[in-house]
Amino acid sequence: MRCQKCNAEEMVEGTVPLAAKRGEVSILVHKIPAMVCSSCGFYDFDASVEKRVEEIANDACIKGAEVVIARYKEKNELADI
Repeated sequence: MRCQKCNAEEMVEGTVPLAAKRGEVSILVHKIPAMVCSSCGFYDFDASVEKRVEEIANDACIKGAEVVIARYKEKNELADI
């Protein structure tokens, strides 16, 4: 798999954090599985991972907190929110 940003040939499996803001809620999800460019650090998520991160963010907003830090977990596991 080639990097979409720098066109390097090597993308390796790793984990990354992702910060987002939804309205008044600030969310940080860490340890998200991704393919990471060993040259520039650009990362890309699998579609299923992206969907799960979206679910974690939605759950955080429903809980009504202003700041949420969560660890990525598969759907069959509960996210640490």
